Amino acid sequence: MSFTIDVYYYGHGGDPAVPVPVRSAEELDRVLDFISTTAQPNPSVLVARERPRIGPRAKPDHHVKIDVDGAARLGAICFVGPHSDAPDGYDSAAWVTRTVEAVQDAPPIYLDKATRTEFPRDAVVPFALVREALHEFRETGERPTCVQWQLSDVY
Repeated sequence: MSFTIDVYYYGHGGDPAVPVPVRSAEELDRVLDFISTTAQPNPSVLVARERPRIGPRAKPDHHVKIDVDGAARLGAICFVGPHSDAPDGYDSAAWVTRTVEAVQDAPPIYLDKATRTEFPRDAVVPFALVREALHEFRETGERPTCVQWQLSDVY
């Protein structure tokens, strides 16, 4: 099974508060190519439409946030949601990507551009790996396993 991914981003000809539905690998690649070549005022957010909704407002039980620097071909991912390795006493948590060897001279990659909150330096990975992880997310609806993760207090 694959999932419909709602992608919230800027400059797609619509309101950034209205998602663009992505139903295929080709559509995901088109969106990622656009995001990587067009300045985004804030990180893009992805949600798997078929995953559970929670609370009185029926909000998604998860979200994936990405920021990329297309020129440097680097990016980072934050996954917030339930997972079996959430800290004790919690049903869900936030994780950011992790690399074994931090990219030297990496440009800032942001968790939140409004507050200038950067991803940790060891969360920055090659854009090709960001792309691979998001394709896995579209296929599984789960936190991707093709990247390493570290818990994060900021999301």
